[in-house]
Amino acid sequence: NSPLDCTPAVVGGKRLFISTTNGTRTLQRIQDAKIVLAAALVNRQAIVDYVITQQPETVWMVGSGWEGDYSLEDTVCAGAIADSIITKLNVPLSDVAGNDELVASIALYRQWKDNLLDLFYLASHGQRLVRLECFDDLKFCATPDTLDIIPIQTSVGVLQAHSH
Repeated sequence: NSPLDCTPAVVGGKRLFISTTNGTRTLQRIQDAKIVLAAALVNRQAIVDYVITQQPETVWMVGSGWEGDYSLEDTVCAGAIADSIITKLNVPLSDVAGNDELVASIALYRQWKDNLLDLFYLASHGQRLVRLECFDDLKFCATPDTLDIIPIQTSVGVLQAHSH
């Protein structure tokens, strides 16, 4: 399920059915939330702009993980989103941090923000992609703000891409 295979020429105007071990389980667990967005580094800025525009009282960032466990890429993505929101709103971390995990995710992002690809190479899932020689996938996924779309849950289990 390479993101590079999902070009507008290939998938444009089509309804796609994707099932992933980690992402599908996570979406099932949060399917009853009022608003569900799918975020990644590639659409970070679109997510940040949406959150700032909508101003929800609470935002839960839920990582899908890898093989039922913690993942560096999910954590650094959460940190990138939170750090961007804090910077854009010009508020202190203490005003928005709801738990230790968010503080840690921001610290991870700030440590690696200029070298995200190397962090992805260290991650367990990244090492799997290296073994499969998916170097372009890793580079794509580690590059922030390349897509201006927000997948939003429109019904249980259905996400629709909205341009921001």
